[in-house]
Amino acid sequence: MKKLALGGLRITRRLLVSAAVLLLLAMALVAVAASQLLPMLERNPARVEAWLGERAGHPVQFDALETEWTRRGPLLRLDGLRIGAGADAVSVGAAEVLVAQYAGLLPGRSLTELRLRDLELVLARGDDGRWHVRGLPGQDGGRDPFTALERLGELQVIGASLDVDAPGLGLQVSIPRIDVRLRVDGSRVRAASRAWKDPAGAALRAVALFDRDSGDGRLYAGMEDGDLAGWSELLQVAGLAVASGRGRAEAWAGLRGSRIEDVTARLDLHAVSLRRAADAGGPPALATWDRIAGGFHWGREDAGWRLDVPDLLTASGDHEERTAGVSLRAGDGYALVADRIEAAPVLQALALSDRTSAGLRRWLLQARPHAVLADVAVAARDRNVVRGGARVEALGFAAVGDQPGLAGLAGELVAGDGSMVFRFDPEAGLQFDWPSGFGEVHEVTLEGEVAAWRQDAGWQVHAPSLRLDGTDYGAELRGGLEFQGDGTRPRIDMAARLDEARVPVAKRFWVRHQMPPQAVEWLDAALVGGAVVNGRAVVSGDLDDWPFKARAGQPPAGLFHAEAELVDATLKFQPDWPAAHGMQGRVRFIGNGFDFRGAGKVADLAVQKVEAGIADFGAASLAVSAHSAAGAGNLAALLQQSPLSVHALSDLRLQGAVEGNFAMQLPLDGGGAGPRINGSVRLAEVRAALPQWDLVLDEVGGLLEFDEDGFQAARLAAWQSGRPAVLSLRAGSGHVLAAGHAFEGELRAGLEASALLERVPELDWLRPHVQGRSTWTVGLAMPREGSGARPRLLLHSDLVGTWLDLPEPLRKRPALPLPARIDIPLPLGAGDIGVQLGQRVALRARAGDGPAAIRVALGGGEVEAPEPGLAIGGRAAELAPMEWVGLV
Repeated sequence: MKKLALGGLRITRRLLVSAAVLLLLAMALVAVAASQLLPMLERNPARVEAWLGERAGHPVQFDALETEWTRRGPLLRLDGLRIGAGADAVSVGAAEVLVAQYAGLLPGRSLTELRLRDLELVLARGDDGRWHVRGLPGQDGGRDPFTALERLGELQVIGASLDVDAPGLGLQVSIPRIDVRLRVDGSRVRAASRAWKDPAGAALRAVALFDRDSGDGRLYAGMEDGDLAGWSELLQVAGLAVASGRGRAEAWAGLRGSRIEDVTARLDLHAVSLRRAADAGGPPALATWDRIAGGFHWGREDAGWRLDVPDLLTASGDHEERTAGVSLRAGDGYALVADRIEAAPVLQALALSDRTSAGLRRWLLQARPHAVLADVAVAARDRNVVRGGARVEALGFAAVGDQPGLAGLAGELVAGDGSMVFRFDPEAGLQFDWPSGFGEVHEVTLEGEVAAWRQDAGWQVHAPSLRLDGTDYGAELRGGLEFQGDGTRPRIDMAARLDEARVPVAKRFWVRHQMPPQAVEWLDAALVGGAVVNGRAVVSGDLDDWPFKARAGQPPAGLFHAEAELVDATLKFQPDWPAAHGMQGRVRFIGNGFDFRGAGKVADLAVQKVEAGIADFGAASLAVSAHSAAGAGNLAALLQQSPLSVHALSDLRLQGAVEGNFAMQLPLDGGGAGPRINGSVRLAEVRAALPQWDLVLDEVGGLLEFDEDGFQAARLAAWQSGRPAVLSLRAGSGHVLAAGHAFEGELRAGLEASALLERVPELDWLRPHVQGRSTWTVGLAMPREGSGARPRLLLHSDLVGTWLDLPEPLRKRPALPLPARIDIPLPLGAGDIGVQLGQRVALRARAGDGPAAIRVALGGGEVEAPEPGLAIGGRAAELAPMEWVGLV
């Protein structure tokens, strides 16, 4: 049996091979015969018309016929082709009919092919969403073109153009070349096409199978390793267009009633960029990705539609964003479920879409928001009733202009009955970035929840209890925001309790873009140390009116009030003044300004009352006032560390009590004006000592006044060596009498002549000859730095009470007045000493080491520099030269 079966197979194989050879031989003979008959067909077009009419089932006529033999069979070129009779005739025009004598014998293949060239086709979408093709022969009067052409076999359209006209989708696209192959079998139509926007570019392939009666069918379109830039006009949706991209893209669509019922797509694209559809030829694309891969399915469902995204990957550089398990359904309501959504790509696309407002588009482009959601399940019947929830793994956006940015927000979102509750993840680090405001990124954690619900046309957001912890600070917050829904800023009603913090932490919370830079610089320098305790803050009002300033005749439009206690604080009001330390008091921020009231110390001077504040940060003028009743010694130490210090008083020692007031107005508006300072110090029974001058004054009393340029004390009462004296002090421009002086001091007191001469060793030889007491004015003059002048000690007296036991013309009795003036350069020994005694004599003596050098001018006047020894010149009514020689 096995041998018989094998033998039968061999015989069958030989018979089949023989039959195939005979068939091919017969077809070759037929082809040779047919090629010889083609010239005869050209001479008998009526027979061709009859044959074609028999195949078409309608009369066929043409104006001219040409024939050609091809590898596939005879090709008939027909000019003026018409199918049908009378008014029902379909004018085809120029056409080609190929008799496929080989392929036509295969199952499912047509013996003849009708070729049409250079058609102008239109694919149009009506307002009802139905698609139609226009431009095929026989469509005049709304007739079905396939009725006349279907029995002529396969229809081929070669080198046609196609215009896509879909105004409802915003598509108006011209495709310069498209080739179509189409088979009609009753109501069933099969079609395949290739289209080119650029002859050198990749072709877009499409395959369709549909029922021409019902309009139902399937459609496929795809491109392998194609460049999407050329198809940008066609790849548009929601105002977006593909500007560039390369890779594989495929889509399958279902048709029902000539409308697209569902779409399934798979993508794997590289270097993709999107732009606004309206910006063709304009600025470059603004949304780009290195790769987009994934798929989706969209379909009509009941009264709406459904979108499923099982997986989607977008990548830019080393950063990848994955969305998975998304199902979105819309109709009389909507529902969304998702395993994971990374929303940044969608938000980037929205930034280019014309479906969003211009303001929102600008913010999306600049802020580049991102959100990662997990376990999403949301449903809504209308916009006011939302139920569901999601886990927010990360949410943020960048700062834009004067608007802050946010990053790292995480927590649980629950929605129901028209309200939402967000519970913050206390382990998540939140970054608040406000470059124009705070100027630095604040990293905080939040614990608690925020609720939101619709109210009228807007939203109400409320935090019943919220805990905020930052670096070196913390707070408990409660209150909320009311968004009116009209595009304006919300209303805020918020209260806060602040944890204890260090004073310098406040520097991190200046709203810098609403404050002059000089005000910020001063505040940053002023807050040196200490603690802030018992902090409270309340803000209430419409943020459209922020900051809440009081306007003329009207109260403030809102309330901002924050206050706290300062403990052991160090404040430096001016760089060149000692800092105030050990400050205890209360600081308040009200509206657009602040004030401080407290007490402390400046240097070691106790200050019982300090008040400081800025009424309006916009105008930014700092006012400081202080009152002190303390020890005079501490006041001296303070003055020596302040801009009011002068070298002549560097070793001033004070004992006793003083009472002083200080006021400063410091403009911080950037105008360049310096501080305006005024104040006074009242001395009562103060003991003042200048060891450098061996000077002690007791019971000094009176008023010393100062300003930003210096100080003056016109007449301070004092006692010197048990006798009354008057002290005058002047320092700084506007106070000194001579413009070249930095400091002037005068002491008017009764002084013994011997005591004065003791202070000038160069005049020690006069001591035995000068006796008595007179009223002297001792003045000290300190020149301005850099002037080149020397300090000088100036003494004035009428010498009433002083006896001069000197040779004539200097002999004088105590009761007689004789104006005297002594000019001593400082330090002693640094220059010549000058003495003027009325009109009797002028003397100039060389101070310092070395031989004595004295020049005397009788009758007064200018005295030249002395040489060693004694030189006397001039005129005198009486002169005792021998007595002077003996004295010398």
